[in-house]
This record gives sequence, structure tokens and C-alpha cells, in this order.
Amino acid sequence: MKREILLESLYRDHAEWIYKKLVKMGCTPEEAEDAMQNAYIIAYEKFDQLRSEDAYVSWFLQIAIRTAYRIMKKNRRARLISMEIREEEEETEFRPDDWQKLMVTDDVDTRLILQEAFLSLPEKYRIPLCLHLQYNYKYEEIAKILGIQEGTVKSRISRAKTLLRKMLAEESEEAK
Repeated sequence: MKREILLESLYRDHAEWIYKKLVKMGCTPEEAEDAMQNAYIIAYEKFDQLRSEDAYVSWFLQIAIRTAYRIMKKNRRARLISMEIREEEEETEFRPDDWQKLMVTDDVDTRLILQEAFLSLPEKYRIPLCLHLQYNYKYEEIAKILGIQEGTVKSRISRAKTLLRKMLAEESEEAK
């Protein structure tokens, strides 16, 4: 009984925040909802593995991210097809090396270009980069969340940045 009460109250208090993190990570709203529901079931089943009630939020977040990662991987093909359909943006000129600064820009067109480039990254690059830049996770923490080696995390983040620079440079050239 304690398990149900604790899980319900903690879920109710933090579900919206975790949902928003999953959407920022690249999930569609439907994928984020599915991940949240599946994560709740997993958390319920593995509740005995929780060492401290104080660590619930980070524990649940890790479960939700892993679950979302699996769901997004499964839906990758459908996502690529839908991305091809969404090629209706106005051209905006910007410097490709400033992509990190652009993440907080007020210019809607620039944000759309950056978001499109970010979402077009392969998931294995996009998710570690998102966890690192948007949520300030350290390499070691990202490795633990994704269940991969720390060196793999570093190389994927580096590769993601390289791919983004390349995409944004191409976008900048097309805008000229």
C-alpha cells in the first residue's frame, strides 16, 4: 500500500516536469505519454530496487528516459518519413558555429531551423547531446542513463556537434 501511495503522489508532483523533459529530448507528445506510462509501470514493478525515497525523481527520470529512448528507436522510421513532409520553413541566415547560442534565441525562424536540425540527428547522437546541453548531465551520468560506456557518450556528443555544424552550415549556404 505504501508503494502505491508514494508512487502516485510522486508521479502526480513530477509527471509534467518529466514529460516536458522527454519532449525536449525529441519525443513526440504521444511518445512522451507512452514513455511516462511505461516508466510508471516499470517503477511500480521495480520499486523495491529504489534505495531511498529521496532519489525517486532522478530514478524515475532515468527509467522514463530509457523507456522514451526505446520508443523513439522503435518509431524512428515513421519519424523520418514525417520529417520529410515538414520541409516548409523560411530561410534565415545565421552563423553555423553559433548553434549552441541559438538554442535560446527569440527568433522563431532560427529556432525552427535549429530544432529541425537537432531532430534530424540520429537518436544515438541526439539523446546524449540533449542530456548534456539541455539538462547539464555529466558524461558519466549520461552513460549510466543510456547504459553505454562514457567514452561512447563523449564520441556521440562530439559527432552530434559535428553533424549539427555541418547541417547548419548547409542551411546557411542555402539561405544565401
